[in-house]
Amino acid sequence: MNDASGGSRATARTETERGASRPERLQGAGAPPGGQRGAAPNQYRSADARERACASYDAILKRWPVPYEARLLETRFGDTHVITFGAEGARPLVLLHGLGTNATSWFPLVPALAARHRVHAIDTIGDVGKSAGTRPSYRSGDHARWLDQVLDALGVGSVALAGLSAGGWIALHFALAHPQRVERLALLAPASLQRMRAGMMLRGAFAMTFNRASVVRRLFRYLAAQEAPVMPEWAMQDVILRFQLGRPSSVRIPVVRDAELAALRVPALLMLGRNDPIYDATLAANRVRAVAPQIRIELIPDGGHLFVSHRPADTSKALLEFFGP
Repeated sequence: MNDASGGSRATARTETERGASRPERLQGAGAPPGGQRGAAPNQYRSADARERACASYDAILKRWPVPYEARLLETRFGDTHVITFGAEGARPLVLLHGLGTNATSWFPLVPALAARHRVHAIDTIGDVGKSAGTRPSYRSGDHARWLDQVLDALGVGSVALAGLSAGGWIALHFALAHPQRVERLALLAPASLQRMRAGMMLRGAFAMTFNRASVVRRLFRYLAAQEAPVMPEWAMQDVILRFQLGRPSSVRIPVVRDAELAALRVPALLMLGRNDPIYDATLAANRVRAVAPQIRIELIPDGGHLFVSHRPADTSKALLEFFGP
């Protein structure tokens, strides 16, 4: 495989932890081709903010319901943090989280997925996890190059791939760029399948600017399309902390084009919450049916954008049926 500059890929370096976590201070890798230039970028507001966020991350890992291994992998875009769990030798499954979150957001699905797969939950570069702060443009193709290098460092060839929200956008474009590495593709409420509603943009911007706990809670109730909490309080506290400690990103996610959907050649599942406030899920589903009938579509009747948290059993069941034994 090639790295982002056209040379051979970086050799993986891993740091492992089994069954327990410890705070880590991770540094990004200089100036990656196509990424940010100058000093190593940071997705947090300060070094102290990063340390506090990593401590919260580690507190969630202490609750992890199955044995796991946490590793740092070197890529040309900086260190990438991965949580690996499930039986060694089982079929590999890679998970990509949504914007403003990290790999711990898959917590509700962990027991079910671990029973059937060797799962690699990745902290996307530039987001509020433990990976490097590098934030490539979504138009550059660098996210696909980065993920290609991560899979090389993990030592896996082809994988089942699932992406949530912004992770779904990355997963789709990785499958288009490297179809030989994707056995099956699951897109969960993928970002920019339609243009974002103006109301959602305003609410998101308000929460990033006035990130008090009450404002973030209201935003997540809106995203979930539920009045009742959709996650335990310890998880909500972590969400609030990340909003307060993370540095807002100016990187925009372009709307998926019809030609991109039509060009997809790997078996694919699209899961949408019918009440997703980010865009009209029914219109999105109709569009996909028209331009990409090869994609299987499932609409969750009472789901919002956060159905992974709101309906974990149904989400896990759909994923495991799609990925197969």
